[in-house]
Parts: sequence; structure tokens; C-alpha cells
Amino acid sequence: MTSFYQYKQIVSDSAILFKAPAFICSHQFEVLVQFPHHFRWPPKIIRQSIEQCLEDSKQTPWRVQLFSNINYQYFFVYPLLENKEDWVYICVGPVVMDEVSPNQIKKVLIQNNLDAAYEETLVKYYRQLPVYTLNQLRALERVLPGIVSQKSVLSSGKEFIEKRAYKENLEPVRDQAHPYETEKEFMKLFKEGDPRAVDQFSRVKYESSIVNSDPLRSEKNRMIVLNAELTRCCMEAGVERQEVLSLSDFYTNYIEMQSTLNNMKDLGTYMVKSYLERIQELHKIRVKSPIVERAKRYIYKNLTEPISLKIIASELQVHPNYLSSVFAQEMGDSISQFINMERIKEAKELLSISHYTVLEISILLGYNSQSYFTRVFKKEVGMGPVEFRNYVQVHK
Repeated sequence: MTSFYQYKQIVSDSAILFKAPAFICSHQFEVLVQFPHHFRWPPKIIRQSIEQCLEDSKQTPWRVQLFSNINYQYFFVYPLLENKEDWVYICVGPVVMDEVSPNQIKKVLIQNNLDAAYEETLVKYYRQLPVYTLNQLRALERVLPGIVSQKSVLSSGKEFIEKRAYKENLEPVRDQAHPYETEKEFMKLFKEGDPRAVDQFSRVKYESSIVNSDPLRSEKNRMIVLNAELTRCCMEAGVERQEVLSLSDFYTNYIEMQSTLNNMKDLGTYMVKSYLERIQELHKIRVKSPIVERAKRYIYKNLTEPISLKIIASELQVHPNYLSSVFAQEMGDSISQFINMERIKEAKELLSISHYTVLEISILLGYNSQSYFTRVFKKEVGMGPVEFRNYVQVHK
């Protein structure tokens, strides 16, 4: 059997090499060793989401698997079956795909039913997590199996063969990838804002290179890859970065919240349409003055915070009257109208495919009260949030 020292050496090497937390868990989800030693764990209720991923990983032992959750964390798990009952989990992570904002901290509190008193603890927790790009995650995905397999599977020859055979019997059959040209054509149409991109998408097969025997987990991984690709394409096309990240954040949460494959049906097409709308809107907008673009960037970045004409003007170091005049002239709406429209746009998405209550949505979008949010929503949409949600459900 592989010694605990060898397991410990794996996580030590991984933590140093990848500059990310790494740890070993027992079959009872007890952390036996971790690197770095000063790594600060989150409240127990958030740790439970990691424990659930460890439990799910047992469906495919001896395989490096990528997991993510609604708490913005990504991590790799390598489950080892020591005997008939005892499991050991080698884990690398958590890492995050972008710095977790104050608004996202508030979302974590709401999603996990945590008291506001935990906010400072969460801020300290997320500050210590390394930020990984999608390319870095993929690189880690390619390298990590070699490190783990070379060091952890050092048992007797017979045991190694038995484990290798067991692993290969679980190997799922993967569909052949669609031709590169099909995906290339989809990306071209998508970046141009061409509506034909939606039809072209139906011919493209987006897959995660992380294979999992759990169909729901595999579909989630596939949607995570698609979400990351659409985010990158939108940014390359010139859509405002904060707006794209906000949408990406929304879909990441939605994906991880799903409990059945049926809930994932047509999600890819819905995501493509949603991101495509952002590109189409960008193409309709004529070139704006720098001050207007700076104001819009500030609004997108602080959409969930208390913002006003006076606050924005102070941030941009211009007179409020001047900013108001230029913004209204070029955008056709006042700054307050623009802020409300952007907030309502996100509220409609949340009402359409999330289970958040109206109160929770009003909090997430920075409104002072549910009643004020309802009044603004009804004024912009023509019906209240509850009526809108019911309408969407009926017409799906």
C-alpha cells in the first residue's frame, strides 16, 4: 500500500508547484494534512459543499476530477480506495476564476443561509485563494494526473493491475468531437452578433475534458466550459468586462444549483442567446465619448452598490450637471434610468431561471427595499416580479 508519507509528499509538491492549497481528507472528510499550514477554512456550512464533491468523486475512483460549486470555488479531487470501505482524497484547491467581490460575498451569505456576522470571515477566506484563469485550470488538469499517478500508485504489481483494470472498466465512451471548422464558424458568427450563431451552436459539441461517470456532473462540467468560452468571446468582441463577468457569475451559480439533468435541458442554447444579446447591443451603440464609457464601466462594476449621479461624477472628477447632460445626450436616457434598466435586465434573468425569492433578488441587486424594487420593476417591465416569473414559467 502507498504510505501516508507519499500522499503527504504529493500535496506538498502540488501546493508548491501550483501555488494553490492542497490537502488530504479521510473517508470521514477529516482534513489529515494541508499545505500551506496557515490556510484558513471557511465556515462549516461552506465546507460541506466541498465534502459533497468528495462524496460524488467516489463514483469514479483513481481519476482526477474537477469540481466547482455555487461558492465560486474550483478544485481537483483524486479519490483513492484504500480497502473496501476506507477512502483517501487528495485535493488541490480551492481556487477562484476571478477575485470574489463584496457583492458575491453577500450572495454566498444568502445562498448558504449565513448570518451577516460571517461576512468578515468570508472576506478573509476568499482573499487567500489564488486566482486561476481557464487556461491555468486546463493546464493543471493536464499535469496533475501525471503527478498523482506516478507517486500514489506505487503498490505491488498485482494491486496496480487490478486498480488499473478497475479504472479502465469505468472509462466512459466519449462522443467524437465535432470538426474544428464547425466550432470556428460558430465563434465567427457569435462574435459578429449574427443570429445564425444560435443554429450553428446546435452543430457544435462542447465537452469538458474532465470525464465523470455521473451524468449530471459531466453535464455541469460541459456547461462550465461553454460558459467560460462565451465569456472569453464576449470580452474579445468588446463587451464591457464587468457586464460579462456578472453574467458569467450568474450562470456559474445557476449551473451548480441544478439537481437534475432535466433542469439542464436547453441551457446551452439559452446561454448562447443571452451572451449573443450583449454582443448585438454592443454593435448597435455608436462610439461614445470617454466620459460616458467611463461612467458605464463604473455602473457595471458597482451595479449592486448604492450609486447615483453625484457618486459617479465624484468618482470621475467631473461636475454632475456636465455628466448628466453628456450621458443623456449620447445614451438617450438619464444615468438613473440607465442604472435601473441594467438592474432590471439582471433581475429578469434571475427571475427566469433561478429560485431566489423577490426579496433576495432585491438585496442582490442593491435595492434598499423589496417594495421599491417591485415598483421600479413594474414601471420598466409593465408587470411585477412575481407576475413576470409566473409568465415566464407558463411560456417556457
